[in-house]
Amino acid sequence: MYVVISAAVAFILNIPFYSAVESIVKDVSEGKVYFKREVNRLMDDFQTYVNNNGIRADDGDDIAKWNSDNWFVSIKIYKGNRVFYDTLYYPNEVPDKSEENEFYSSPMARNYEIQFSDIKANIIVVALFRFRFQNFIEAISITFMALTFIITFLLLFSRKIKYLRKIEMGIKIVESGSLKYRIPVKGNDELSSLASSINEMSNTLEKQLIKEREMKNKNKDIVTSISHDVRTPLTSVICYLDLIKDHKYNSPEQLEQYIKNVRSKAYQIKDLTDDLFTHFVNSGEEVSKGYEKINANEFIFQLLLDSSYTLEEKGFHITIENELYNQYHIYVDVTQFRRIFDNLCSNIIKYARKDKPIVFLIKVEDSKLLIIQKNRVSNFSKNVESFGIGIKNCEKIVAYHNGSINVNSDDKEFAIEISIPAKES
Repeated sequence: MYVVISAAVAFILNIPFYSAVESIVKDVSEGKVYFKREVNRLMDDFQTYVNNNGIRADDGDDIAKWNSDNWFVSIKIYKGNRVFYDTLYYPNEVPDKSEENEFYSSPMARNYEIQFSDIKANIIVVALFRFRFQNFIEAISITFMALTFIITFLLLFSRKIKYLRKIEMGIKIVESGSLKYRIPVKGNDELSSLASSINEMSNTLEKQLIKEREMKNKNKDIVTSISHDVRTPLTSVICYLDLIKDHKYNSPEQLEQYIKNVRSKAYQIKDLTDDLFTHFVNSGEEVSKGYEKINANEFIFQLLLDSSYTLEEKGFHITIENELYNQYHIYVDVTQFRRIFDNLCSNIIKYARKDKPIVFLIKVEDSKLLIIQKNRVSNFSKNVESFGIGIKNCEKIVAYHNGSINVNSDDKEFAIEISIPAKES
């Protein structure tokens, strides 16, 4: 907008300026003293040109060459009624008898005699000196327009330049690390939009840094806490194993109790490390993936047996419905996929009723292996704190395997369906 206004002002002001300069040049170039001096100089120059080149009165081409160099001059060379050269007609022939052209009768016309190599002839000269300065006038006009445009633009844009400097200063402040600084937003144009965008960027970066700092502190606290918690049961395991190794027990029953204690502490350590793994999975940490092609029937059945053993020890009754009537293979990371069943078992132990069966259904539909688990929800599960970490962990692991999870849960029943690609062997 400022560019258009500045250009319009420069153009409008240039009109009277151009006329004034042109008028001054015309007055000077057509003044009696200047005009007479310059015409005499031209004729002296022409006479010298004729003498040096031995030009005849009828050598039109040579005369035209001089006339071309002095393009602002019109001349008519004649002797009596015969016209040898006329700028207005050349190179066409000029009639021997022609009436005096009004052009050569103007007040600007001057008469001289020129001695050619063959004869002395008369010459009428009309010199329009102001046209000789046309390029000079146009150069001054363009310079005036440019200066007017720049001055007008700077006057209009001076406030914007100050605001632009404020934005520049704000960017440097943000670059230095002061993300709380906000650039004042003024007006409703491109610069105010730029300032607003920079403020939004600073706000986003500030939130991201705060989030990263909180996550770093949280990770540090969790690792420190779990490391401390692991130390206690691990110490107990070492103590019990040392007692068993040194046969420091009084009876087979006491030995059995030591073994049970070791097993219990080992599971406690496992739960703590599982929590650590779960935290990093849900914190977006990259988990290594080692896929391999395995027999789905054997692998899933083994996982179900292991899960059944764990759950039955906790007092649950397991029902397995196997509808895999053909052999199938899947591509999985075995270590990660086992964690799905570990999380399902952990979820069942926390929330399922022991007096109702835990149902596992395995089948294939549309080239998808479906693992469906259902259980009734315990009334005590409402008092158990839950963050949904186990299910979120399962979702991430299944997503790694290009699969999906569908969960349906209410106060009475919980159901989860896990789907991953499978191919018939």
